[in-house]
Amino acid sequence: MLGLCACQGAVGPFGRVADEEIDTSQGAVELVAGTEGQDRVTETEAAIAAGAAVEAEALPRPRLFAFLKELAGPKDVTGGEPMRLAALPEAQEPLPDEEEARPVVVETEEGRGLFGFLQRAVAAGAKTPPPPAGPESDIVQGTVMAFGNIGRICDLPRPALGKTVDVYPADEERYRLHDPDPESTRARTFHITGFEDGCARQFTGAMAMFGEVGMHESIRYGAPGRIGSESDVDKAYDRVKRAVCRVGRKKPCGDRIETLRQDTVFLSVYETFGMGGRWSNILIHDGRLVAATVASNSAQ
Repeated sequence: MLGLCACQGAVGPFGRVADEEIDTSQGAVELVAGTEGQDRVTETEAAIAAGAAVEAEALPRPRLFAFLKELAGPKDVTGGEPMRLAALPEAQEPLPDEEEARPVVVETEEGRGLFGFLQRAVAAGAKTPPPPAGPESDIVQGTVMAFGNIGRICDLPRPALGKTVDVYPADEERYRLHDPDPESTRARTFHITGFEDGCARQFTGAMAMFGEVGMHESIRYGAPGRIGSESDVDKAYDRVKRAVCRVGRKKPCGDRIETLRQDTVFLSVYETFGMGGRWSNILIHDGRLVAATVASNSAQ
């Protein structure tokens, strides 16, 4: 301000500073303002302080986790909802090392799960062969058959069959006779395998052996064989023989006997050891048990 006044020419009754003598003995120049100016300065400062206090009261107080709201960012200027942080999951106990390393296994064991018993029933039905068409009946493991009766048993473990003591034919071993105790002379359970349904046949006897069709024909169609009536086994063999050998009833097979012999065999079972007492004749043909009868010496 002093500079402006110095540059300006004389105005009114005031002269230039350069024309006046200044007493320097008083030290620094003091500018004294009137009381009116001081009042205005005080009012202005009070107004600024009051506005700051009002603004401070208007600001929200900081709260716990307020920094999370700041991380969410400002509200959408279009009026939409503000961004929200997803809820943090609750802390869980860490699994042991062995449980973490254990793979998740989907249980596929057969028969497990809902309606598993139905699946087992269907599977069992699919594996079970049709009922036997011959004289045998279905039994379970552990059944003891009366002499002369024949049972069919499926899925029998091989060790339960007994030792193989005879085969037929010898060159092909299609049918096998199994004896649990070949050294015994008492009645016991025998098994025969080689049938088309894969099931074993079970019977009881003290002794059993295979017999070829040629021996049967020599006994049946020879002079001694003409004595006595025909049994069910005799009738069944005659039907098989006529179909394979193309011959008439009660006639030997002839030159086709070898063909008949390949898949046809008799099995003789004795109730007691030796040739006395009762015996049973069983006819097997083409993988099936065709007929069986029981005879005795007293019936002759």
